[in-house]
Amino acid sequence: MGKTLNVVERAYHATLEEQDDVALWFSLAMKVQGNLEQSILLRGNAVNYLVRGQDAGGLRIGDLALDPPPRILDDLEMLKGKGIDLYAVEEDLASRGVPKDRLMSGVEVVKKSAIPDLFARHDRIWYW
Repeated sequence: MGKTLNVVERAYHATLEEQDDVALWFSLAMKVQGNLEQSILLRGNAVNYLVRGQDAGGLRIGDLALDPPPRILDDLEMLKGKGIDLYAVEEDLASRGVPKDRLMSGVEVVKKSAIPDLFARHDRIWYW
């Protein structure tokens, strides 16, 4: 059936119902339930997902605490463990001041100029 590249640009927005990024959850569901090949390209603000040592504990909206808090890095590590390739745009990391040594392991950092080649290696591109 081919391989899908999920391009995630918008970072987590926090809802009271979910602690997951929908695009990441959907990629996992397609891989695990449908046995469909998936890759994820993080760009824009979503590159911040890859930074080790973040903690969203204590997140509140009014009087409601988001419990458990989102643990997006744990989700990405689980995706990587399921065989989902992870990519991040180098220029987006740099413009946000994210050094490569703070990233989770196993992420391939690509230049913006390499994105068309990445697209060409996939049969479908889903943009979130």
